[in-house]
Amino acid sequence: MAPEDIQSIRAYTQKHLADELVTAADQELTVLARAEFVEQVLWESVRAGALILGFNLSFDISRIAVNWSAARKGGFSFVLSRLSKKQVENRHRPRIRIAPLNGVAEKIELTAVHRKNEQHKWRRGRFLDLHTLAFALTDDSYSLAVAIEAFGSQPKKMEHEPTGQITETEITYARRDVRATLGLLNALKHEYELHPIVLPPERAYSPASIGKAYLRGMGIVEPMRKFVDIPPKIHGIAMAAYYGGRTECRIRRWPLPVVPVDLTSEYPSVDALLGIWDVLTAEWLTTEDVTEDVRALLANVTFDDLFRPAFWKQLNFYVRILAEGDILPIRSVYDSKSGTCNIGSNALNWKQPMWVAGPDLVASVVMSGHIPNVQEAFRIVPHGQQTGLRPVELRGAISIDPTKEDFFTRVIEYRKQNKSNDRLQHFLKILANSTSYGTYLELNPVKVDTSSRPKIMVYSGERIFEQPAPDTIEQPGSFYFPLLGALITAGGRLLLAMIERCVRDAGGTYLCCDTDALIIVASEAGGVVQMPDGAPPVKALSWSEVEQITKRFDSLSPYNRDIVPHLLRLTDENYDKDGNQRQLFGLSIAAKRYSLYTTECGQPYCGHSNCVTVVDPKAHGLIFFAPSEERVNGLPKWWWELWRFLLTLEFKQIIEPDFEVLMVGGCAINARTATPVDGQPWWITLPAMMKMRISTPHYLDQMKGKASPFGFVLHPRTRDKLKLTLLTPFSKNRAGWAQSPCINTHDGKSYRLDELSQADVITLGDILCGYVQHPEIKSLGPDGEKCKAHTRGLLRRMTINGGLQHCIGKEVSRFEQGKGDFIENIDDMCIHYDGGRVAANEGLIAEINARGQRKTTRETGLDRKTVRKVVAGDKVKASTLSQLAMGLQEE
Repeated sequence: MAPEDIQSIRAYTQKHLADELVTAADQELTVLARAEFVEQVLWESVRAGALILGFNLSFDISRIAVNWSAARKGGFSFVLSRLSKKQVENRHRPRIRIAPLNGVAEKIELTAVHRKNEQHKWRRGRFLDLHTLAFALTDDSYSLAVAIEAFGSQPKKMEHEPTGQITETEITYARRDVRATLGLLNALKHEYELHPIVLPPERAYSPASIGKAYLRGMGIVEPMRKFVDIPPKIHGIAMAAYYGGRTECRIRRWPLPVVPVDLTSEYPSVDALLGIWDVLTAEWLTTEDVTEDVRALLANVTFDDLFRPAFWKQLNFYVRILAEGDILPIRSVYDSKSGTCNIGSNALNWKQPMWVAGPDLVASVVMSGHIPNVQEAFRIVPHGQQTGLRPVELRGAISIDPTKEDFFTRVIEYRKQNKSNDRLQHFLKILANSTSYGTYLELNPVKVDTSSRPKIMVYSGERIFEQPAPDTIEQPGSFYFPLLGALITAGGRLLLAMIERCVRDAGGTYLCCDTDALIIVASEAGGVVQMPDGAPPVKALSWSEVEQITKRFDSLSPYNRDIVPHLLRLTDENYDKDGNQRQLFGLSIAAKRYSLYTTECGQPYCGHSNCVTVVDPKAHGLIFFAPSEERVNGLPKWWWELWRFLLTLEFKQIIEPDFEVLMVGGCAINARTATPVDGQPWWITLPAMMKMRISTPHYLDQMKGKASPFGFVLHPRTRDKLKLTLLTPFSKNRAGWAQSPCINTHDGKSYRLDELSQADVITLGDILCGYVQHPEIKSLGPDGEKCKAHTRGLLRRMTINGGLQHCIGKEVSRFEQGKGDFIENIDDMCIHYDGGRVAANEGLIAEINARGQRKTTRETGLDRKTVRKVVAGDKVKASTLSQLAMGLQEE
């Protein structure tokens, strides 16, 4: 620190007093050097068992560290103490290890000291990040200022933009932050103590942590500990049958009148229908062969059966089938260029047996009418009720008795009964969500010590094999129990299939679906809706027909109708501010990329100015730092502006088919007139920047010494041909982005965006225009060909011919969107359990032989030597077999 900065600090202590936190305390400000603070305050507090806390505590710890290294189990290992004379690490002091857990939380813990006989001096260490605790209580990721506002604490955060200099204003700002953090601590402590759970606040990493603590509070024994007689193979079957929620676009890039409907608390509802609570509270669990029973059920099931709650109690089974055109969730690389796995609901033909969750197979029968080729089936059967169950009070206000009540239905009913209590009803919502699904499929990536790589057993459907552990393996959460998790998501997809079938039976169709919602093509009076390119028109259901569909689901509802009137309901967007139903319109591009809107003229599209009002902008994939801090209805303002402009462009292209947009210098230009397109957002020329948090050593290494752990950086996007991956220090000053120094992570060279060709820097305008071109790759276009960027109209399901099977871990996005508008864990990727190399199955080898090796080489781009190895049954890289299978499929 410069002498003048030290003098500024000493001058500040002469002018200001310490905060009087305790009566009669010494009010003289004390200044400590970093090393003195660590020894006299931090380590003494740790030894005393004190709670060390902060807001974004990982950042604070990293700033008082003198060194760091990559921890063997992942994350950072920070050195805080040195021997003063030698300036080497003080091995008599522990390090602090910080490892990311999710997009919000980190696990902070002490490491062991070098000498074992000194370990008794150090307690476990208690580190509480208030940012994480606020997230665990609310499922929202707050800044300090917003957290203070949300919990009503005092004092407020001082409004100031830090300069990085040491001045009186900066010191005052830092001290105010401490006082604001203390006020927030007291508010969070008050909220947390309302929950009668045995969980130290520093171990509340997410809403799921609190949900699991409530399950333990009711005496629920963790399923894997209780049901020890269930063999690993059965859990491997369940994981092979697991898929996430169903999301898809059905009518692409064509505006339509719509009525969106959704399910009331989808996963808690499924839990109640399938009897999941009976399993969780059971004394023991068995699996029983029900092959003949399942064959009979699938052969005789009627659509009306699905609306009887008693029928759903029969669906907790798993089936091994040979797929012969069954409509199933299929996880595959639909786009060979991206190599990304997607899940599509498509018809599957596969000579290899596969395991499917019962509700998914019933959904296939409902949608296709095809009776599956069942080879084997087993059902999970709960027996008795475990001892030790006890009532619990939710947030100290509402009592639930697990021996007499279904937890999931009661939580939802209590939520509906307490709408006026915002904090309580919001807590009940996140409690229901956190305990109804994800808890039973919690898998946490853990780094493997590659110097002593262990061998692991892999169980996946019919496949059981041993292999060396990959660099990262998955550690199950405490309530992990995939036999339940896979059934629950399958039940959600069955409900969605039932809605789709109801719409189809009424002669209608839908715009898109999104996990628990289906957006039905419908207008007040119903009627014919024209489709693009001379395709046959579709029928819009009337509002009354949609209402009849929603009422049909009332018989299936597990709730008290006086409290929860409907299982399927019209979403809130259907109603204006006076509570009257209004005509919505919708336009969908791909899964989770759609918008609902209204028009003053009452038409789904038009050329009128200021006619469109966006009601609900979905912005999946818009992982870029917002061009402004403004928000509208809780969402970034630029999402609304983007969709308003996209709708304008789409309408114009429909009205004027020869209209084409070009991006020139970050500006949207009419290709025919060479003039700027009217109404484009002000931010269209800004560079497209991803905000990223440096939460792993691998990520920090890429910054070539230009950043610090747990800080933020921006990643400007450039054209692929440049082969640059640029990172630059985080800045909210959008006007200065072009001049910011950037590091190329490949070679460490420095760049500035304004030194590159303007055409080589991807702007938000480029993102906007590219957004609408994103194809729905897991569906076919109206012409039966693969969906492409320009495809419009009613899409079709694919028919998939199964080939290779790869064992992968639970899907983890490479870029995980943090709720604080940043990207987390840049080095996450899907874990492969194929032992590094795999052999082709008989079907793929037969297909190669039928085509001939020379033709296969030509069609796939692989060399003859590799193709010969595949045909010979030799093991090759999984990516090689994927390239082979995709190449043959494309031909």
